Amino acid sequence: MPRRRRDDAPAISLFSFQDIMAAVTGIMILVTLLLALEPLAEEMLQPSRRRTAPTDPAPSTSIEDATALVQRLEADVSRRLASPAVDEAEVARLEAEADSQQRLADGVRERRDRALAAKSRAESQLAGAERLEAEARESLESTLARWRRAQMQARVRFLPGERFPRSPLFIEVGGAGLSLGEFDAEGVVSQIGRSADGAWPSIASLLGDRTPEAWQAVFVVRQDGLDRFESLRGAFHERGWEVGWQLWDAREGGFFDAPTLEGAPP
Repeated sequence: MPRRRRDDAPAISLFSFQDIMAAVTGIMILVTLLLALEPLAEEMLQPSRRRTAPTDPAPSTSIEDATALVQRLEADVSRRLASPAVDEAEVARLEAEADSQQRLADGVRERRDRALAAKSRAESQLAGAERLEAEARESLESTLARWRRAQMQARVRFLPGERFPRSPLFIEVGGAGLSLGEFDAEGVVSQIGRSADGAWPSIASLLGDRTPEAWQAVFVVRQDGLDRFESLRGAFHERGWEVGWQLWDAREGGFFDAPTLEGAPP
């Protein structure tokens, strides 16, 4: 009986083809599952996003900011209470935050009211001090005015005028000219004019309508005006004037200058 010839050729294997097909099939199944589960995953993630805590605003220190924050928090609480996915713990936290901000606003308002009250008291005290200062200044000025009048009246020390009814016309004589003055309505000596050369024409223009019948000349003689006094006294005598005189210390200033106290306004 004849033998079959042995075939030594390698057998054909389909293992690699099956491996590729299985891998491709698995990938397609995985992609299909991902596409099918994507809407479900989005829906499942929505409640967790809604439960995410909002960013807390920076602490407010003003009443307006704190009040606005309280209103926003209350509106957020009301909105969350109306939502079906409300978180009670989140609502409690927001309510506590709103209470804290309300207390902060009340504290700021209280401090503001205290500051306004202190400012009002300070302004009232300042107004009172200014009123007292004005009254003291007015009293000081009135006292100084009376003192100046008394000093000006005390300057008149001539004797001849006390024996005559005529009004005195004061003539201050110095080396730099002469000045004329008379009593004002308050009995204070006041200057009415000045002559630089001391000549009679300029003196006559200063005398105006003053006549010897109603006036008498009272010379206030300074140390540097003695020579001029001697010549002017004769000129006034020749024209019918009654003449008196008194000495004046130049260190006291001018006869018609208002006296001043050291540190007091002139």
